[in-house]
Amino acid sequence: MYYLPVLLISFLNLLSFFREDASTYAGVTPQEQPHPSRRYNHHPTQNQSRANHSHHLPQNQSDPQLQLHHHRRHHHKRAVPIPAAVTDYLTKYGYLSQANLETQAMRDPEETKKSIKRLQKMAGLPQTGDPRDPRLVELMKKSRCGTKDGKPNKSSDPNAPIGFSVKDYRWDKELVTYQITGFSQHMDQNTQRREIDRAFQIWSDVANIRFQEVSRDADIVVFFRAQDHGDGYPFDGPSGTLAHAFPPGPDRGGDAHFDEHERWSSDGREGTTDLFIVAAHEFGHSIGIFHSEVEDALMFPWYQGYQKDYKLHYDDIVAAQTLYGPSKGGSRGSFATKEPTYSTTTPRPRPRDSQPNPCNTDIDAATNLRGEIFAFKDKWYWRFDQNGALINGRPYETQYFFKLPTGLNVIDAVAEIPGKRERTMYISGNRYWLLHLLDIEYGFPKSGKPLTSLGIPADITKIDAALYWKYNGAVYLFAGYLYWKLDTKGQDLYIADGYPRAFDMWDGIPVPIDAAYTASDNRTFFFRGTQFWEIDNARMMALPGYPKDIGQMWLNCPQSLQSRNSSPPNLSKNVAFTIFGALFITVVFLLGDVHLTG
Repeated sequence: MYYLPVLLISFLNLLSFFREDASTYAGVTPQEQPHPSRRYNHHPTQNQSRANHSHHLPQNQSDPQLQLHHHRRHHHKRAVPIPAAVTDYLTKYGYLSQANLETQAMRDPEETKKSIKRLQKMAGLPQTGDPRDPRLVELMKKSRCGTKDGKPNKSSDPNAPIGFSVKDYRWDKELVTYQITGFSQHMDQNTQRREIDRAFQIWSDVANIRFQEVSRDADIVVFFRAQDHGDGYPFDGPSGTLAHAFPPGPDRGGDAHFDEHERWSSDGREGTTDLFIVAAHEFGHSIGIFHSEVEDALMFPWYQGYQKDYKLHYDDIVAAQTLYGPSKGGSRGSFATKEPTYSTTTPRPRPRDSQPNPCNTDIDAATNLRGEIFAFKDKWYWRFDQNGALINGRPYETQYFFKLPTGLNVIDAVAEIPGKRERTMYISGNRYWLLHLLDIEYGFPKSGKPLTSLGIPADITKIDAALYWKYNGAVYLFAGYLYWKLDTKGQDLYIADGYPRAFDMWDGIPVPIDAAYTASDNRTFFFRGTQFWEIDNARMMALPGYPKDIGQMWLNCPQSLQSRNSSPPNLSKNVAFTIFGALFITVVFLLGDVHLTG
């Protein structure tokens, strides 16, 4: 019996690992615990780990204020104060996380210093990290593009220029259409058309992509507007931000917006901004090219002024050809007035009466109600317990559980409304309802209220998702590239000041989303198509290891290794090795005991 102590030790070790994994999988869906070395990776394009699980961290790392206190206690040299203008600039152009705007987290001085150095590197300045550097101050006064400065991806070609940043965006067709929906009042419209056409042409001259102006349903929408123009990136008046554009994609993908408060021209007159050079830069973004560190490149972020007979820099040419290949020298398109024979939007399909296939489905909405999770699809819903286990194994019709108006067959978004009285918001189309428990709230109209009564613009006819984000206690509504925060302090709901904001603050989550919710343990999930993501609440970034499959992780679809009903599929390797080790030691000692006693 001398082997019993060893077996006992192995058993206790095994139990400790199971306890560790149980804490990891206590949420709604299983999640692998990231390696501690990746927990505070600050790479702006990588997903982050679960910073909100403070029980996995030393105490001084789980609280931003304690982190700052720890920093000051070990660094007696007084930190240089960072002017608000510097942090605002760094945030606006992508060098500091915008998550602080929502979470109100404290800035790390070292992170800000590193961000200043990255900005200085992009601009070709000495990398001092000093917010008082006069060259930095002068740089911030220069007119520039409003698109954020993306971090260049590593190229597999060692001979490729390192200046430009090509993201994973491109048009999957050779002919791309554009439409000018609003002209500037500072130039003749024919001159504007000519300069915009030249700006597109400079890219089609070197890459295998062509452009054609159309009168409707264009891939790229071009307009001139001032101040807030509905995309979450308001202009700032004369000088400053001149224009911005979005990368290829649906909805606003490829669109280019120009600040109407600038004095646009085509001849380089003093005190004016050259439309051609700015438009050519923005259309570089429209085809998928991000900013370059090469000062002479067109895609350098800062405005370089009027240049007669402008030619693209080698850096810009390689960027365009990396995405589309060299130009084939075909027709470049022309000013067209005929309408295209296709539409860029797809109408929503009619809700189906049959139960959705759990192994090949998206979801319309999701929410956490009294510790249970509800996921909606068409007129059906699934229920899950707080551990993510599917209740009863099948969907049910929404009308039989929630007392919503008859005929309301599709729920686009759902969110709890925080407060003393339990209320839940249900959104379908351009209307919403408030329910107390399962019934429409007393006095609330049975026909619902329009979204415009909240302060949502009239042109927003559908909300993609709603989220009660327990991390900061706020409710958010998402539609395409924008999102709004609801003020829920009073009986009536309305949009909070300072919104909408751009969705890209939620880093690593694709647009548009289908659903979102926060679990009882404060883990937050976003859904799109048949996949879902978990985010790091503190940094508003997707975690490593995502996306994952909804059907496999939620709806008991077959998996290659094991069923989700039996145990979490991401069972720790440590547990597996411990089980194997315990069994191996048991067999060895049993055989040894038999040999000695035999």
